[in-house]
Amino acid sequence: MRVRRPRAVVTGGAGFLGSHLCERLLRDGYTVLCLDDLSTGAADNVAHLAEVGPFRLVRADVTDFVHVVGAVDAVLHFASPASPIDYLRMPIETLKVGSIGTLHTLGLAKEKGARYLLASTSEAYGDPQVHPQPESYWGHVNPVGPRGVYDEAKRFGEAMTMAYRRSQRVDTAIVRIFNTHGPRMRPADGRAVPTFIRQALRGEPLTVAGDGSQTRSIQYVDDLVEGCVRLLHSSHAGPVNIGNPREVSIGALAVLIRDLAGSASEIHHVPRPEDDPTVRQPDVTLARELLGWNPAVDLEDGLRRTVAWFRDNLAPAAPEAVIIGAGPAGLTAARELARRDVMSTVLEADDVVGGISRTVERDGWRFDIGGHRFFTKVARVSAFWHEVLPDGELLLRPRRSRILYRGRFYDYPLRPLAALRNLGASEALRCVLSYLRAQVCPPADQSHLEGWVATRFGYRLYRHFFKTYNEKVWGVPATEIQADWAAQRIKDLSLAGAVLGTLRRDGTQITSLIEQFHYPRLGPGMMWERCCELVEAAGSKVHLGHPVTRVEHAGGRAVAVETTVDGAVTRFPCTDVISSMPLPDLVRAMDPQVPPAVRAAADGLRFRDFLTVALVVPEPDAFDDNWIYVHSPDVRLGRVQNFGAWSESMVKPGWTCLGLEYFVFEGDDLWDLPDAELVALGTRELDAIGLVRRDAVESGYVVRMPKAYPVYDRDFRSNVATLREWLAVHARNVHPVGRNGMHRYNNQDHSMLTAMLSVENVLDGAGHDAWSVNVEGDYHEHATVGGTGRDAPILAVSRE
Repeated sequence: MRVRRPRAVVTGGAGFLGSHLCERLLRDGYTVLCLDDLSTGAADNVAHLAEVGPFRLVRADVTDFVHVVGAVDAVLHFASPASPIDYLRMPIETLKVGSIGTLHTLGLAKEKGARYLLASTSEAYGDPQVHPQPESYWGHVNPVGPRGVYDEAKRFGEAMTMAYRRSQRVDTAIVRIFNTHGPRMRPADGRAVPTFIRQALRGEPLTVAGDGSQTRSIQYVDDLVEGCVRLLHSSHAGPVNIGNPREVSIGALAVLIRDLAGSASEIHHVPRPEDDPTVRQPDVTLARELLGWNPAVDLEDGLRRTVAWFRDNLAPAAPEAVIIGAGPAGLTAARELARRDVMSTVLEADDVVGGISRTVERDGWRFDIGGHRFFTKVARVSAFWHEVLPDGELLLRPRRSRILYRGRFYDYPLRPLAALRNLGASEALRCVLSYLRAQVCPPADQSHLEGWVATRFGYRLYRHFFKTYNEKVWGVPATEIQADWAAQRIKDLSLAGAVLGTLRRDGTQITSLIEQFHYPRLGPGMMWERCCELVEAAGSKVHLGHPVTRVEHAGGRAVAVETTVDGAVTRFPCTDVISSMPLPDLVRAMDPQVPPAVRAAADGLRFRDFLTVALVVPEPDAFDDNWIYVHSPDVRLGRVQNFGAWSESMVKPGWTCLGLEYFVFEGDDLWDLPDAELVALGTRELDAIGLVRRDAVESGYVVRMPKAYPVYDRDFRSNVATLREWLAVHARNVHPVGRNGMHRYNNQDHSMLTAMLSVENVLDGAGHDAWSVNVEGDYHEHATVGGTGRDAPILAVSRE
């Protein structure tokens, strides 16, 4: 009879410790399911495990609901940011994985009748007053200090684990892990051993915190894994300390590592972090008596192995970075690399920089393709802008925008009660009755925009202010637009919520808009043209008119990028690629080619294209708004910009230029319409909606912009996930950034931030998850959130 292999679920299994644990379990005959959100772990750590045994990596966040099909014999909860640099960067996430993640994984163990092992930490002892630390010691922890998020998350996890053991009869165990080192540690995770090794191998000064007298007990990863496996297979509940009882000062550790690395680096002393423990040494009596465990690898031998691994795997100090795209994300990456004296090669398919954030000039008139407000809550992005352009070139502009519907203006974002008043008493009554009807008989399908919005506002308000405009933007019926797109902008507001917010009058429901924003004097392209000059002055190369046609990859990494210009192929070797080219195009350029299923996912991602009809009119005939949304179903026009209201320097004295925006698909009737006919169409529609008389239009120009908006259709999330998973394994040094590079509706500041984080990943091994930028999807015109231009052209709703 065939015997079933035991099955283990390891959370955080793609991290440093988790990957070694997964490998050991596979060698011991387990089938292993690894759950990891890759926020600090890496698919590269477990890429080889499928060759060891039956192994599967699933990208999942254990703070979400955890469901595993089939039998499970062991659940090992190792998910958590573990280094100070990580848990200080992600404090809320750390607390959630220690609480909610522990709750969910305990629930899984209870459901499956599985043995449960919680990875706790010596940080549970804080800055101990008892030395060495036995398991019976309750610790000396500052719960409100910066390290408290990690310490208390682990202590809470221990309490919950014991509660499940006592009240739910779950077979649990707790291991308290002391400082551990070994292969697969991130070079820049902030802990002493990898930091000292990285610095020593690169000839940099070793940075010792304080005077270096504080002590640690350092164990090799194989010893830790052995202790964890023995505890897993025992009947003991713990907690049990697993650590090397040999104590060493941080100063002595730095000298030892420097010597083992054969380095001549100096020792530099830096301030000690807040709440940095003075001593740390485990009492391992329980591990010896209960598990028969003792560390087998001495300090010098273990460090020698770790240094050897780092020597073979540490990235070169000066990477050859190739950046695809010279828009905000690409040029930000190049600029950030240059700050660190790292030169890069920027490849741009177009003959101008700036991407969508360019400034187009025709006959002395300047056009902003869509309108880019320079406003952000991200301090480093704001500092970047002010560093690139002096204050005299970065104007502070007032903000005004409205909705034009049936000849009347409405506030933007929409204020539901004000809109009802503007519609008139009889129509307002119909809208209220429509809303009440939707509460009694809500739409059966709320997965799309129509059902979702109608549930919250009724069908009549939906048809007035949501249906037409959004169908213009996306070119499909509202029933094909995903509800989560609307939910990101409208969130939890409804007509009833707007009424209650008004009646309360306590100010808690009011959401203000930014009243001012910065704007380059000559349009957004001015920012990126100047940034390009700075990048080239630093020694990097920017190649315009160089479309990328091939990305060569081997051994799980991209090794070269090729461009083709007039039939001539140029090859650019690389250690890293930062790509803002459209994500599906990037994947299609891979050589060897991606599997058919991955290619199908790439082909399934769509973009909405965009064209601007710029009409020159006398300044008195224009309006004061920066832009106006056009909701009339009688015209194809979606939005109108007044470039003179953005900056007087973009227009000529006595005149202004209006940018009429049309949302299209490349190759459709509007896209292919001759420029003269588009100018005539725009002139007629501007007159038809009563904004500007047709005889006031002096001249016109047309600008076409492909791939302006990534489409959020029913399958886009799964398609993007497929591409991400393939890249994480087969091209793990390729870093998608920006709007089209990530197929995500990032604004300009978010695109820049993804580039900044990716540069830190390249240079420091920081482990940032650039995909987590803007995941909350808040609508970014709210002053409480912040955002930049090219905000989603979907209707926003304000709390009144």
